[in-house]
Amino acid sequence: MKNELEIISQRLYEIAFKIRQKMDELWWFDKGEIPVVRTITIKRQGKNVTFELTKVKYPVDQAIKSVADVLKELKDVDVSVMMRGLVYIGKILNDIYNFVCALVEAKKLVSEITPIISAIAPYKKFVPQFVSQINALLIEIKHSLMGGASTWKVRKEEIVRTLNHLKQLAPKILEEAKAKAKAKVIPAKKIAIEEKESITE
Repeated sequence: MKNELEIISQRLYEIAFKIRQKMDELWWFDKGEIPVVRTITIKRQGKNVTFELTKVKYPVDQAIKSVADVLKELKDVDVSVMMRGLVYIGKILNDIYNFVCALVEAKKLVSEITPIISAIAPYKKFVPQFVSQINALLIEIKHSLMGGASTWKVRKEEIVRTLNHLKQLAPKILEEAKAKAKAKVIPAKKIAIEEKESITE
């Protein structure tokens, strides 16, 4: 059993490393640095061993590393304590899995927004209202994920509706923006948008 725990722990470290590498792609989610998942700690007082849920949340890759650390410590405890710890770890890993699934869904939706951002970027000053709508959608995606997998599940349908609406508007808006750019007609109100850096706090 101890060898199996060591193998699982090492595998989790590898997964955390791979996730961290992928996080650089999440420009709209602070590159994955946002704390989103609670994990557990193991405490020892003599022969007494307890497990506690952390009061703070961690970025997903750090949460996985934390679980791997606890798994390594379980090698040195009694079987009954080990089994109790594994139950806690199972729940934490399930939470992490659910969040990663939500993150993958969000990434797919953002990938549908990115071409619109790229197309509109050269003409952003001519269509500030549309730019504002894109920014608002990206912020909503970010904040929904910050609430965890359950919040994402509740808000996802509305986010998809908004995205589809913007995708329908985009061709016409882009055509208008190009026409305004050609005529050099700049609206009084300007709203900034940077390709792949459009979220504003």
